[in-house]
Amino acid sequence: MSGPSGPESPGADKDRGSRADETDIQSRAYSAPESEQFTSAPYVPPDPALYDYDNYAPVDPEQDVPPKWPWVVGVVAIVAAVALVASVALLVTRTDNTGLAGPDTSTTTAPPVQDAITTTPPPPPTSEPPPPPPPTTEAPPPPPETVTVTQEPPPPPPPPTEEPAPPPATTSEAPPPPPTTTRPPGPRQVTYSVTGTKAPGDIITVTYIDASGRSRTQRNVYIPWSLTVTPISQSEVGSVQASSLFLVSRLNCSITTSDGTVLSSNTGNAAQTSC
Repeated sequence: MSGPSGPESPGADKDRGSRADETDIQSRAYSAPESEQFTSAPYVPPDPALYDYDNYAPVDPEQDVPPKWPWVVGVVAIVAAVALVASVALLVTRTDNTGLAGPDTSTTTAPPVQDAITTTPPPPPTSEPPPPPPPTTEAPPPPPETVTVTQEPPPPPPPPTEEPAPPPATTSEAPPPPPTTTRPPGPRQVTYSVTGTKAPGDIITVTYIDASGRSRTQRNVYIPWSLTVTPISQSEVGSVQASSLFLVSRLNCSITTSDGTVLSSNTGNAAQTSC
């Protein structure tokens, strides 16, 4: 028989209180919004053919070998660059054998030959008489008639009376001497000289004015270098210049005449010099 329930025990009240507190804590827990809630995609069954490794075609190992043409192209490019550098070096060091001044050769040039003036002398006179004119069959014309009329000459005029000329004035001063123009004679021969020290492997280039006044150039010359010319114009001296290709040589220059007179000199001992 069930009778009216008796008074509840204090332990039951504690259990109900603890459950109420737990429910309150769960109600206050973080609830993510719908935009942050995780949603799963529809299920798609896997394709078994993707995992069939037995039916894959075997890979040819020769297909993974890198091509060889880049190596061939690289070797050809290196050979072409070396050939280009060698050709440039040969062009720079090539010298003209006819224009070089060696230690055993003389660089003295002969004086220029000027055009000769030829004159044709007249024919010598001959003592033979000129030939007579050819005879003609025509009769000579009659001589003209002359009428002589004599007239008496007029009497001569009286001679004029001339006054004596005054005597010339005498001065004690002597007349001035005529002006004399003295012009120093020009050098008959001019010698260009280049001295100094040439570095090994360097190329020395010399430019000078020749006897006719034109500029000449000699490349890869030996040091010391000299050249003697006879200029056409005695009033002009000329010039000489020397330069080092790699700017490592030390050069000096001078211009002297045949009697030893120094017209120009440069002793700067530099890679480029001029006189």
